[in-house]
Amino acid sequence: MYTSSCACACSFILIIKQTHGCNYAQGIQVESVSLGQGQGPVAQRCIDIGVREGRWVVLQNCHLAKSFLPTLELIIEQQLVEGKVRADTAL
Repeated sequence: MYTSSCACACSFILIIKQTHGCNYAQGIQVESVSLGQGQGPVAQRCIDIGVREGRWVVLQNCHLAKSFLPTLELIIEQQLVEGKVRADTAL
């Protein structure tokens, strides 16, 4: 089973900086949501905005939002598909 951590996200940003240059990484708009009580709708809005505007969305503490995970799975399967999402969006 794969587990994610803040270090993974930070490492990914460092890789982007190294491969695309600092200017690319500095221009990235990042939305961060700490999931937990009632934060599923907030995360969904951030993802919708990210898809539309090309932002990165970092979802933290996903283990606290088990009831939101089926919704997140549907979002990934239905919204985050080629042709529906900007190339500069990341989740």
